[in-house]
Amino acid sequence: MQEKINRVLWICIPILLVGAIVFGMIQRAKTRSYGMSGHYFDQDVKVTLYENDAKKANRALTQIEEMFETYQNLARTDRNNLESLYKINTSDESDIKLSKEMSDFLKYGKQWEKTSDGKIHLQLNDLMEMWKSHFQDGSLPEDEELDTIQIPSVDSMTVDGQNLHKKGTLFLNTSQYEIGYTLKQVDAYLKDQGMTRYIIQVGSDTMVGDHYGEDGYKVALASSTNGKIERILSLTNQTMITKGDYHEQVVLEDGKTYGTILDPTTKYPFEKVRSVTVFSKDPLLADTIASILYQMDVEEGRRYIKDYDDVEVIWTTLDGKVETTSKIADWTKEEKG
Repeated sequence: MQEKINRVLWICIPILLVGAIVFGMIQRAKTRSYGMSGHYFDQDVKVTLYENDAKKANRALTQIEEMFETYQNLARTDRNNLESLYKINTSDESDIKLSKEMSDFLKYGKQWEKTSDGKIHLQLNDLMEMWKSHFQDGSLPEDEELDTIQIPSVDSMTVDGQNLHKKGTLFLNTSQYEIGYTLKQVDAYLKDQGMTRYIIQVGSDTMVGDHYGEDGYKVALASSTNGKIERILSLTNQTMITKGDYHEQVVLEDGKTYGTILDPTTKYPFEKVRSVTVFSKDPLLADTIASILYQMDVEEGRRYIKDYDDVEVIWTTLDGKVETTSKIADWTKEEKG
């Protein structure tokens, strides 16, 4: 009897193993890509999910679109009738009730205002709006114009729970972290849904999950000098955020090339590095650290990130030299020519 049982087991086990392999192959074969595109935060956005459940993928795409819409609206500084930075900046009220989304959005920035020695600064919208016209026409501002710019102190606004208290006029702008913040919400949502295979692009910034095959996603990194592809990176479960990319370089009337990230002390664009690209599994940390490192030279930047285990960086210096942290070589292939 036992011999018969053993024979049955020896027959059934291989059949089950083959069945499991075939089932896995069928499931992989059923995996398809589902995508959406849009324009948010003045950037082209493309989302691609790799799933074998069409309904689940399409529901997720709808939710992701709504999340981008929500946080773009919160971050808006132009005239609108929605809950937004514009509504806070222009309100005559000193105490304003916030949604939980807006409260958490601003609390994150306030936390980094305290810990970054002002390198994350929420009150630069007046300065940014002034420079926007000069970037467009190639002119430089006069000293008199710069003198009119208001940059409130970091203690001009507090957020307690869902209550904001402001002293005087605010000039809130969250461009130093708003894309990373949105990607963080999207990443958390996808993980909650058990969806781990995706690639999301916001302009030159990219967030990827698990690869749908065995290789990493191939992501191109363009030169900040001429826009040509400089490196091909193989990434899995990483976010890549660039500050000072080719499209953010502007030549003004003095013949100099300027980035568009502004120094609240000099009221001029920073001139520390030409660009900085930060990699991290955390998209919000990547965006925040990239904003900070753009304000430092390479050596300052290396010292700043030494306590961050999950941060890798590519710098392009003002003279065009490229420097990297140690792990970048494992992920990249330099393009010749």
